[in-house]
Amino acid sequence: MLKKLHLKSLTHKGEIIADANNGKIEVKGTFTYDQKDLFAELDAWMDRYFEDPQELTQVFFSVDYVPKSTSKQILNLISKINNSYSGRDKIEIFWHYTSDDEDFQKAGEDFQFFAKVPFQLVKY
Repeated sequence: MLKKLHLKSLTHKGEIIADANNGKIEVKGTFTYDQKDLFAELDAWMDRYFEDPQELTQVFFSVDYVPKSTSKQILNLISKINNSYSGRDKIEIFWHYTSDDEDFQKAGEDFQFFAKVPFQLVKY
């Protein structure tokens, strides 16, 4: 069985949690600079996970700062999700943003454009 992944950014303000048992992947917090190594570890985990995914996989983004380099990593994750989607399982992406943050709403809309799976913008 694939182990639960729990990664923290170098500043410990951003984290990634991926749990194969419940099919949930969470990217949350602040990523202040290039986090390629962190996202590479998630990418490798997802390769193994999508060999035998849960019937429902949910991906949650609750970030409050995303530099351009992290945006690229998020786009790569969405691309991996798109490529892993077989049609026999269900994958959903949720982009959380605060009601007064138009920039993150726009960022979510931009990412939503590239997603080939259900992608919901969630205002809180």
